[in-house]
Amino acid sequence: MLFDRKATRNPHLIIYAARSIYNKESGILHVTVKGVSDINDMLNALNYIKTRHELPLNLLILENAVGAQTNILPIDLDPVIKTIKSLFHRFETIRHAVIHKEPKSTAMAMMIEKMVGLKGFRMQVFSSEKAATAWLRDSIDVPLQNPFNLINIVPCLLSFHTLALQQ
Repeated sequence: MLFDRKATRNPHLIIYAARSIYNKESGILHVTVKGVSDINDMLNALNYIKTRHELPLNLLILENAVGAQTNILPIDLDPVIKTIKSLFHRFETIRHAVIHKEPKSTAMAMMIEKMVGLKGFRMQVFSSEKAATAWLRDSIDVPLQNPFNLINIVPCLLSFHTLALQQ
């Protein structure tokens, strides 16, 4: 996938770009986003995913959006939520790990997961590709429906153990 949106006044300046590569070996769709995205960019990317028939029914997405910003507001999210939900006509589960540095983008990703509200959809924000990839790989063996899986419990147990040792 290659989406580029150029500036109106300077057609040589790309203000938004997204690229994706599906790695059959890992089963992960790698997406890189740069620039300033708007609602149409997000909808175009989601609709493009629908057309990718080589993607598995249990979709894993690793999105590197470190070089990206968004001008999307919470009030704009309704069409995005509807489009994500429509993906479930094609996919059984979707786990989307996204790497953000922008607080606004992080907040938007967290809002999207809550607003979608489907058991088969998880979106998690990470600060590194290593952590995001580990979460996606761990998800292959852990059912999405179980909120008390090891991914959630182990960090809590480690925190409690650390607190106990400090006292």
